[in-house]
Amino acid sequence: MFLWLTAINSQAPLFSDVPVSDGSLVNNSIGEANTSRNIAINSAGEIYVVYSGSSGIRVVKSVDRGQSFLPSVLVVNAIGETEIAVNERGDVFVAWMQGESIRFTKSNDGGNTFSLPIAIGRGAGDAVHMTTYENMVYIIDRFGSVVYANDNYGEGAFRSRSFTGYVYADVRTDKNGVVYVPADDPTLYLFKSLDSGETYQPVRFQNVPQIYFSSYALSQGPCGDFIFVGGGGDTNSIGYKIDVNTGANLLVSLGTNSGRETGRTLVADDRGTLIDGYKNANGELLFNVSYDQGENFGPPVLVAQGTSHNLEINHTYNDVVAVYSKDGQIFVSVYDNILKGITIDGQIPQPICAGASFDVSYTLLGQFVSNTTFSVYLSDSEGNFDNGTLLSTVSSNTSGTISVTIPENLVSSNLYKVKFQSTENCTESNLIQLSVQNPEIELQDVYLICDSDPTIELSIDPSFLSWEWTFEDGSVISNTNEASVSNVGSYAVHVTDNIGGQLCESTFSFRLERSQPPEISEIKINELSDANFIEIIPSGDALEYSLDGINYQDSNVFENLVGGEYTVRFRDKKGCGEGSETVILLDYPKFFTPNGDGINDRWQIKGLQRFPEAIIFIYDRYGKLIKQISANSSGWDGTFNGAELVTSDYWFVANLTNERQIIGHFTLKR
Repeated sequence: MFLWLTAINSQAPLFSDVPVSDGSLVNNSIGEANTSRNIAINSAGEIYVVYSGSSGIRVVKSVDRGQSFLPSVLVVNAIGETEIAVNERGDVFVAWMQGESIRFTKSNDGGNTFSLPIAIGRGAGDAVHMTTYENMVYIIDRFGSVVYANDNYGEGAFRSRSFTGYVYADVRTDKNGVVYVPADDPTLYLFKSLDSGETYQPVRFQNVPQIYFSSYALSQGPCGDFIFVGGGGDTNSIGYKIDVNTGANLLVSLGTNSGRETGRTLVADDRGTLIDGYKNANGELLFNVSYDQGENFGPPVLVAQGTSHNLEINHTYNDVVAVYSKDGQIFVSVYDNILKGITIDGQIPQPICAGASFDVSYTLLGQFVSNTTFSVYLSDSEGNFDNGTLLSTVSSNTSGTISVTIPENLVSSNLYKVKFQSTENCTESNLIQLSVQNPEIELQDVYLICDSDPTIELSIDPSFLSWEWTFEDGSVISNTNEASVSNVGSYAVHVTDNIGGQLCESTFSFRLERSQPPEISEIKINELSDANFIEIIPSGDALEYSLDGINYQDSNVFENLVGGEYTVRFRDKKGCGEGSETVILLDYPKFFTPNGDGINDRWQIKGLQRFPEAIIFIYDRYGKLIKQISANSSGWDGTFNGAELVTSDYWFVANLTNERQIIGHFTLKR
């Protein structure tokens, strides 16, 4: 259920009606509320506003929280509805439509100067939306026909991905870099990219809503990630809360946007805040704030009588900043003490040890019910909270300090983050960086030594304050940075060191294993076939094998071998010795060509070294004895009584021993 209160919030702004545009001209504009975002705020809390008029497209900057603005900077002599964005490192980007072309420029010096505008591609409609994430810049035309992406901080070419085309579209990125493209015609659509805009997949809605003159905001918080959408016209008070992961959507009652169909502007952050800006029938520009991702809204805040407005959250000061146009001029009002939430104050002492305890001071903004539960979470070593660790909880509705202890098994990293969150209120705090540094012990997980080696000598950083090496039975084997280990089993080394003025401890466990010299139990062979092989049967494991002594393989089988003598080599993979065996395979050529070219000129059985007394008898196909050769002869040359025999098949009988005989045939070719 979503509640919206209609009583006007009477709180006065911190700074009101601060002039932004040059007062000499009265035709300045920020465009429509729902089709361009004209305000951006960098990480230092500096405010940028873009507007256009007869003096061109101009950017102004405030360095004092919006109390005043520096003189405007000319971006380009053009008129158009413009959008501005600032990335994490402070680059300022401006984009607009010029005819059917999307134009783009950037500033690398905090908005003091801008690059020569470039045309990044074609677009449809009269405005664009833009968003950034780290090195990425994304731009979409109002109709959502093309999304452009640049992965080099806006330098160089933009790649494009085409869509069907709608009426109103937007592009948003979340805190993890996921890209969302919401659009309507007036049926709502949502597309999602997990690969920096290379591909987009549709998010299927459980109930397909409709909206007119839409404005979008991406809200992230402990209760989930949602796209909020609201509009004007026939849907002037209707909004939707869409779960970006499941497509589930709920109806939300927004402020009645009846003064201008395109007068809706929505703003959200990653702390559960959603701000609904709109224009009522009296021409008043208003906004109201939800602190719990749209579950409840506070009373409307009156900004001014005017034409159009945009809103942004300044997290440096916890302000709501409203930029608006009236009477051809641009103004800013800044509101403090409106946002409700949690802020972690100051910095945690850095670095700290794993297992250390420290205090975290926090400030609660706005009114919370008594005994509201706040949880403190620690991210993983990459700064991701998907697998975050709950450190502590506190039940309170006032600011204070909480003591937390981080786990002892954390790996060293500078990317840990700490945050508060309240799932009761769907809100969470800013993130505080945390550096966890442990004494780094550089050892291997497993050490292997040969049985012939009595010990292995290990050493670690000598600058640690203390060392203790222990065996698995608890016995201490060394109290220095060096240790001699000999017994097979598990070991641990525990060290202490001074890190950031703290005594930090670290323990590393490893194993010692021994390896015996290689042995084989059997050699199997297959010979006198078309698939001769040698197979070595080891008595242990972790051996590798070779026939040439150069190229080794894990397989213990050598296949497709010809007859002859082989030296089979085998060695321990762990470096604990090697061995070899001589293997002789019997085989004979199936043909020979005694033509005097030195190739296959003689026929002989190969591998007869095993049978030095063997005698071979060669016959023609009629059974006539042609030749008798011995094991140590060079073989038959294809003649009979000095005359060359013709091409034909010949038979042989080889008496290897008294108990073994081979019979076969071969071909003489001429």
